[in-house]
Amino acid sequence: MKRSLISASLIVVSALGCASKPVVAVEEYKYSARQIPPAPVYSRTTWTHTPDGPALPSKENAPLLQPVIAFRQNHSNVGEAIQGLARTLGYRAEVPAALAGREVDLNVTGTFEQVSAALTRHASVRAVVDSDARVVRVEDVSPSATLPAAAQ
Repeated sequence: MKRSLISASLIVVSALGCASKPVVAVEEYKYSARQIPPAPVYSRTTWTHTPDGPALPSKENAPLLQPVIAFRQNHSNVGEAIQGLARTLGYRAEVPAALAGREVDLNVTGTFEQVSAALTRHASVRAVVDSDARVVRVEDVSPSATLPAAAQ
């Protein structure tokens, strides 16, 4: 009887076996230690200098920047017009007395050269700029001698 009891208990235990659920390993992840996201990476290239050095700007290749001025001299004379034109450049004016009294009416918008060309057309004088001495001088534009048209 003992034997049958032991055999019966072994059969019951072996038939039922371990009826426990399989053990599942639970993975735990730590929380993020960063407070802000990492800085973005825009480009991985770096700046380098060429073997012959960086190209420096030169005055020969640079464009000439000239300011545009609005010049108005109504019922004025050449002396006052040249004085005002020279002051726009920060220069002083030298006008001969014989040319200073010529009347001029100007209303021009443009660069210094364009205003000077308009003054030449209206008053027959030419403004010459001496940048070394910082002076604007006035010269008379005398009519040039022309040959008569060839007779055919």
